[in-house]
Amino acid sequence: MYNFLAIDIMQVVFPTVVLVTIAVVFAVLLAYLGKVLSVERDAKIDEVRALLPGSNCGGCGSAGCDNFAETLVAGGTVVSACTQMNNDNLAKIAEILGVTAEGGVPTVAVVRCNGGNACKDKYTYLGYGNCIANELVSGGSKSCAWGCIGMATCSKLCNYGAINVNGDGVSVVDPKKCVNCGLCISQCPKSIITRIPASAKIVVACMNQDKGKDVMSICAHGCIACTLCVKACEFDAIKMVNNLPVVDHDKCTGCFKCVEKCPKNVIHKREVE
Repeated sequence: MYNFLAIDIMQVVFPTVVLVTIAVVFAVLLAYLGKVLSVERDAKIDEVRALLPGSNCGGCGSAGCDNFAETLVAGGTVVSACTQMNNDNLAKIAEILGVTAEGGVPTVAVVRCNGGNACKDKYTYLGYGNCIANELVSGGSKSCAWGCIGMATCSKLCNYGAINVNGDGVSVVDPKKCVNCGLCISQCPKSIITRIPASAKIVVACMNQDKGKDVMSICAHGCIACTLCVKACEFDAIKMVNNLPVVDHDKCTGCFKCVEKCPKNVIHKREVE
């Protein structure tokens, strides 16, 4: 009886010892290889990351602030790619990386459309409630190639509640909430959301480059290239380019004569802090 039990115990103990030994050997081997093959993390990555805004908006083209910091330290992008960063932090990061700070004028996103419900539809869209999906069907349901579709894709994407579709069927940006991450800009299928200086006093809310007669046939609120805004400006701040007024914001004094003269209400005043 004793020998039988002894044999059974050995049959259990021996395999256990072997398995434990193998596990220990592999653990030591993996620890050694991990140390030998590991890539040392650049300390600059954490320094840079601490100075980034941390919103992880993706506007810089990277998958969040962590990835942006790694790419930046590796030389794969530039500091100014982050549009939310203040100039102080930008300068500090430039100093850490030993590069020249590329500060710029603070900007804000604006929707360059004035049409919405005033723009005719080519057809009635009955598909998925998304601007991007709408655009896939014959270039979108709006007759204007630059017309805001108004299905709130930009609004749904914005993590800050800074952009919403108004009662006229056009997306509008709240400059007080906009952090200039650029997500709405990159996702708008019509490419009508752009950046202008945050200090800009006016914005041209139309991007239709067609002639006035063609614009009037599809949109009641589109720019008709009448040039009244150009003639009204006493500071040479507006010029016509491709049938659209282009504003030199450095020259604009905010007299708003162009706003008053525009027969289609295409040029809007902006709230500037």
